[in-house]
This record gives sequence, C-alpha cells and structure tokens, in this order.
Amino acid sequence: MKWKVLIFVVLIVGLTILNYFTIKDQHSLFYYDELEAPYESSVRLSSDGVIEVEKIVYDPVQNVTRIELKGIDEGRVTIYLKNGEDQEERAVDIVVNKIGLVYEEDFIGSLSNFRIVGYEILGFLLLSIAYTIYKILIEKKKTIYSYKLMFYVGVFFFLLVTLLAWTINVLKESINYNTLYGLYGDIVGIFNTFGLFVFPFMFILAIFLIFSNIALIKHEGKSFVNTLGIIMGLLLIFVPIIGVFAIYFLMVELTQNYSNGMFHVSYFVQSSIFMILAYFECLMIGTYVCTRRAGKYVPKFNKDYVIILGCSIRKDGTVTPLLKGRVDRAIWFANKQKEAEDRDLKFVASGGQGCDEVVSEAEAIKRYLFDNGVSEDKIIVEDKSTTTYENMKFSYAKILEDAGLESEETNKKEIPAIAFSTTNYHVFRSGNIAESQGIRVIGMGGKTKWYFHVNALIREFVAILNLERKKHLFNILFVIIGLAIMTLLSYYFDIM
Repeated sequence: MKWKVLIFVVLIVGLTILNYFTIKDQHSLFYYDELEAPYESSVRLSSDGVIEVEKIVYDPVQNVTRIELKGIDEGRVTIYLKNGEDQEERAVDIVVNKIGLVYEEDFIGSLSNFRIVGYEILGFLLLSIAYTIYKILIEKKKTIYSYKLMFYVGVFFFLLVTLLAWTINVLKESINYNTLYGLYGDIVGIFNTFGLFVFPFMFILAIFLIFSNIALIKHEGKSFVNTLGIIMGLLLIFVPIIGVFAIYFLMVELTQNYSNGMFHVSYFVQSSIFMILAYFECLMIGTYVCTRRAGKYVPKFNKDYVIILGCSIRKDGTVTPLLKGRVDRAIWFANKQKEAEDRDLKFVASGGQGCDEVVSEAEAIKRYLFDNGVSEDKIIVEDKSTTTYENMKFSYAKILEDAGLESEETNKKEIPAIAFSTTNYHVFRSGNIAESQGIRVIGMGGKTKWYFHVNALIREFVAILNLERKKHLFNILFVIIGLAIMTLLSYYFDIM
C-alpha cells in the first residue's frame, strides 16, 4: 500500500511542477462576440507594464474576435475593446497573479496553454488502463471467481471507451479550453459519451430480454423472478430516454436563459443519470464476461470429487431439463477424466427437499446418476442444503468425512481435488460463494435454453451486485458528490 501512495504523490507533484512551468508562460484568450460586422478590433490598455497584447485574430466561422494576452508583471489593468469607429468601447478588468496567470477579475479561465491538461488526462487514462490490466492479471492468477475481477473487467471497458472519446476530443481540439471550469463539462461529458456509445447495444439487449422473458413465462409460468428480464429491459430503454430528455431540457435552458440556475440543475440531473447508467453498464459487461468465461471453463482432469448443485425438480421427483444439464455435465467430465487419466471420481448430489417437492433434489440427482450407469458406491448424498452457500458448505463437509479427514484445517496437501457442476450462468457466483468459505473448488457449466439463460444472467447480475451493495452505493454516492461540486462551481462562476 505504501508504494501506491508514493507513486500517487510523485505523480501529483510531477503534474503540479509541469503545470507550474506551463502557466508561467501562459497566455490568456478572450473572445469578443459583440460584432455586427467583421471590423478590425482595437485594444487599449489603461496602463503599461502589466500585460501586453500578443495577437488579435478574427474568426469568421464563429464570428468572434480572439484577443491573446500575456502577463508581464503582477498587477491589475483595464483593457478597452473596440470594433470599428462607431462602436463603443468595452471595458474588461484584468488581473495578473504572482505566477503570471492572466484572468478576468472574478472570472478564472481562458488559458491558451491549458490544453496541457487535456494531454495529462489522456496520460492518466492510459496509466489507469495499464493499472486495470495489471489488476486483472493479478486477480486471474488468484481465481477466476474473484468479484474484483468482474469489477476490473467492467472498469477496463469503461476506460477504453473513455480513452477513445477523449483522444478524439484532443486530436480534434474540441475540448473546452476557453475556461478553466469549462473543462469540467468535458470531463463530465465522458459519462454521457459512454452512455450514448453503449446505448444501442443495451437497447438490443433490452429487446432481447423482453422477448426472452415472454418465452420464459410461456414455458415456465408467471412469477416475479421470471419477469426480472422484462423489468430490466424496460429500465435499459427508458432510463437513457430520460437522460436524453434531460439533455433537451439542458439545451432549452441554455438557449432561453443562459444564467438561470435551472440550467445547472438540469446539467447535474442529466450527468448523474448517465453516470449511474454507465456505472451499471460497466458492471453488467464485467458480469457477462466473467460469467461466460467461468461457464465455459473446463477443469483439469485430476479431480477426486464433483459436487452437483441442485435446483428445483419436477412434481414426480425427476430432474428438470435445467438440473439434467448439470448432472450430464458432471457425467461428461467424469468420463473424459477416465479416458484421459484413467482416474475415477465420486459424485456429490447436493440439494434439500422443498415444501412442494416429493423427494430431495439430491435424491433426484442420485436416481438420475444411477439410471445413467453410475454405481451407488460412487454417489454421496447431501440432502440438507437450501441455498448455494449451504450446497458448498455441507457438500464439503461430506467430502472431508468421506476422505477420512477430520476438518478443513487438515494439511492442505491431503485435501481432495474438487470440482462442481452447475448451469453455465451460475458457475461464477457459485465459485465466489465457495471461495468466500475458504473452499477450493473449480466449476464447470451445463447448457441451458436460450430463453432462460438471459433472464438467469440478469438474476446473477443482481445477486452479484447484492454481494457488494454497500460498496456500489458508496461508489455512486462519491461520483454524484463530485458532480454536484463541479456543478456548484460552474454555477458560482456562471461560465457553463
């Protein structure tokens, strides 16, 4: 932790020194837009020795005159701007501070060399991406079920899109360098850029969610769980639309009432909406990548036990297609291991009996295994669990007991190699739950029908969010407070 703090301090000190020497040779740009015709502008100073006029350029595209000033010595001076012989002079009070920064009194900004900050932000994004990749590689070495891994993958995608958007802005010089606080608007705009960039993909996902859930309800019946995809799909469609309306309201306020406080309120609301949307889009991307990778992973053929995680069974006590996929995957793995390494393993059928089930899930799994050629002496039954947490905990205890080990405190070299089988979308969270108990396992995923997979992925996403809900709330609150501070500063200086 100390070296991270040291690097951060060195980086801040380095940027401060760089900006100091940049500002020392700073010019100030003022835009005079009270033009009726492109007359040649003239500038008169109230006194000498404080600033000097470097350049006066008329921009016919924007119909403004750009006046470039350079500080000579600390002090105050009034400049008088005039366009044409018949125009009245406009007085502007200018201040030059101790480090040579030139700015209009009570108004900070208009720095011609301030674009250095744009490149600094570009460098910061590159460093952030490099650090994120480093963290992803570190987490992958530890485990593929790391919650942090999911988070870092989402952050990586966000930073990648942000880097692309910011690079385009820098190359096109479209960043707002005219005012110091105007740059904040460009930084906040990254959230909007990301939200708008990902929106088409989220819209397609939303439509697919809605239709897949309609199919799910037809096959599985109505329930709140089976409508989660429809709810999420509607949110993915309407939340960005609300953000777009906020942008429209922002533009209306900008046009009709430039200095009204509602302009800043609408900007804050719009930015907050897209920030929250971008945050959850990143987490959803991370969840999809990690769950898909974990679901497709095939463990090494060196296992002693495979835990089959139970789920609901049919009314007659037989396995459902979903549970069948889990058991078939475990049988497939056992056969492949036998072919590759000539090594047998034992099956742990895990799952208790629900109030509406005629037998336990474990018993249904055992019967299916037996019907598919697995001898009874290779089947261990764990029929007390009601959750994935208990599946792992109780099954692990059964394995230790079967292996003749007194407890998990036994020498790690003696602990059997364990795999588990569940539905592909469920592997990541199951592995995470097992590792939270200190249980070393590796999972494999059985296939499921298309209309069930998407809805289940949403449920996994919500479940994973729930695991770290306080951290997510803190992250969102932290960024919203930052947006609020920038909005208040913008309102205070009235330069948005």
